[in-house]
Amino acid sequence: KRANSHVELTVSDSGMGIPAHFLPHIFERFTQAETASNRSHTGLGLGLGITRHLIELHGGAIYAFSDG
Repeated sequence: KRANSHVELTVSDSGMGIPAHFLPHIFERFTQAETASNRSHTGLGLGLGITRHLIELHGGAIYAFSDG
């Protein structure tokens, strides 16, 4: 959604959610939630950290909300 000189992008899914205690940490590099279901997917935990860095370089902000 374009608002003045800003762009707002909303992403949602119907997955199992993010545990409340983990939500404040999801944009930290090398961080992944410890759940049985995500162990079948490998990764380094860099994706959201890189995303946050790129957005901040452009003067933006990123937020996450979960009912998880």
